[in-house]
Amino acid sequence: MDESIKISVLNDIRKHLREEDREQFSYLEGLIENNQSKAMLELGDLCLDNHFSRTNHIEQAVSLYQLAIKYGNTEAMNRYGVLCFNTGEYETACEMFHLAVRQEKNSTALTNLAKMYYQGLGVKKEYNQAFCLFHQAAELGDNEAMFWLGKCYYQGLGVEKDRIKEIEWYKKAAESGNTEASLHLGLLYKRGMGVEKNKAQAKRWYEKAVNQYEREALVGSIEATNQIAMIYYKHLKDNKVAINWYLKARELGDEEADYFIAEIYDEQLNNLSSAIEWYGKSAKLGNSDAALRLALIYEEDKKDERNSIKWFEKAYQLGSVEALEFLGDAYKNQSNFDKAKECYEELMHLENHQEKGILALGNLHEESAKYEESKRYYEKLAQRGNKEGLLALGDMYANGKGLKKDYHLAIKYYEKAIKAGDYSIAESRIRNVKILNTITDNEGIIQTDLYKQFLPEEKEWIMTDLRELDRKNKVIRVKSGSTYKLFLK
Repeated sequence: MDESIKISVLNDIRKHLREEDREQFSYLEGLIENNQSKAMLELGDLCLDNHFSRTNHIEQAVSLYQLAIKYGNTEAMNRYGVLCFNTGEYETACEMFHLAVRQEKNSTALTNLAKMYYQGLGVKKEYNQAFCLFHQAAELGDNEAMFWLGKCYYQGLGVEKDRIKEIEWYKKAAESGNTEASLHLGLLYKRGMGVEKNKAQAKRWYEKAVNQYEREALVGSIEATNQIAMIYYKHLKDNKVAINWYLKARELGDEEADYFIAEIYDEQLNNLSSAIEWYGKSAKLGNSDAALRLALIYEEDKKDERNSIKWFEKAYQLGSVEALEFLGDAYKNQSNFDKAKECYEELMHLENHQEKGILALGNLHEESAKYEESKRYYEKLAQRGNKEGLLALGDMYANGKGLKKDYHLAIKYYEKAIKAGDYSIAESRIRNVKILNTITDNEGIIQTDLYKQFLPEEKEWIMTDLRELDRKNKVIRVKSGSTYKLFLK
């Protein structure tokens, strides 16, 4: 049976070989025919990397790994376990890692098995067991296990929290070649987390991470090239070098590189023309964030309504739901309420965005002085316990917009908003309404005899609060005789 599988797999690969791969394949084929499991593993790895341009390369890799496993190859057990993990077959993955550990104490399999226990995937979550397995793997020299031991000491999972030992294990991992540990140490020293803040040490560890990633970048790793660019951009703050590395990542086929180049020109170098150029390239590759940022640049910086709307529409087509809300706002600012309404209604019917759409429709009708309609939308939100809807209803009653002014009802809605999680704004609104209720008459006129009862410092915050009562409607005060009257613009 094994022989027939072997022949079938080799024949299938041979049919689709490129001319330049024939020599390498023939060499491995000869070893496999002599049941050399290392050759099965190597050919499986090549298939997995799509080296032979196969459409079903993963299936071929699985078949070769399974053959190697039957000959006791623990690295094949580990590789197959990882494939099972990636497809959600956690129990099978655990079986493979266990098998590799039992047969040879494979350090990589030990680390992978430890992560399964740590996360409770395929086995019951057991931090103590995970810690023990990480420790065994670390003793065998696995630098990823060393990094995870640092995390265990940081979180106090499977062992008591210990920041000193946490840092020790991160350093062991980094010195053993773990780039994630080097990067993490740079961050800890930069922010002073678990160690004293030290810019020189942070720089040292970031540069070490760069050196480690460079080895992978030299052989064409997009991920490593991207990581180097990110370190120079976010941590070492060298924009020129960062752009050069993103350009290299771009040459390797990284479609995200254009966006980050644009972001550097936009946020670090204040070069809008270059930012627009690179955001445009990124948007053409389908990046919705790039299209959205272009729209905002045209709206806020260029004051170009036509192009901003064009790019908001493009961003939404590319999948940015946020762009739909911005598009509605852009139409609203043009007083094109029908178009704005269409956008907000579409937003209202999108999963997980219903409340945003309802609120936007409420605000739109309120600004159009269609208070009955706006109240209806705010009430929909209030029924869902939405704090913004509750605040909006409170404001309508406090200001008497489209309905009879009612301070008691306003306070009732503000109190509900507090229960819904909005403490500071709702509490401030309650205080403002209580002040108005105390010192104004039904027409909104401040009675100076009541106002004079307050201490000077109280008068100051009273008038500050009154100005803030309704930011949207710009509350202003006009003195008339011995009274102050609030006017709503």
